[in-house]
Amino acid sequence: MNVRLGARAEYALRAMGELARAPAGQPVSGRGIARSLGISPKFLLNILGELRRDGLVVSHRGAMGGFSLAGPPGEITVGEVLAAVDRQWASGEGSRAPERCGAVERLLSSFDDQLHTTLDRLTLMDLAVEPA
Repeated sequence: MNVRLGARAEYALRAMGELARAPAGQPVSGRGIARSLGISPKFLLNILGELRRDGLVVSHRGAMGGFSLAGPPGEITVGEVLAAVDRQWASGEGSRAPERCGAVERLLSSFDDQLHTTLDRLTLMDLAVEPA
């Protein structure tokens, strides 16, 4: 079974991986991240805004401004990032369909639970060791 992430979730994780690889406390420009990821700066800035509202990144104003992680990369989980940009992920209802039989629903629910548990343990430090 392949887990498919939406574009917002994928780019949020890739952007957070870039921020995790930056020197601690050094802001990275949103435009620079967008250029590195090959996406629209406006699209990325919307994603970074959601991550900021959820307390995962900090924005810095000024000529040397940009974005930085709100905490150490070893303390921010992949699950937190996904929940910030994908409300279905946060609610745990993204892959469930109401018309499934009980046994199938229990099986898929177990998969969902295991996936959420795994991604709540996986941190940005884990993402930072490999290029995004």
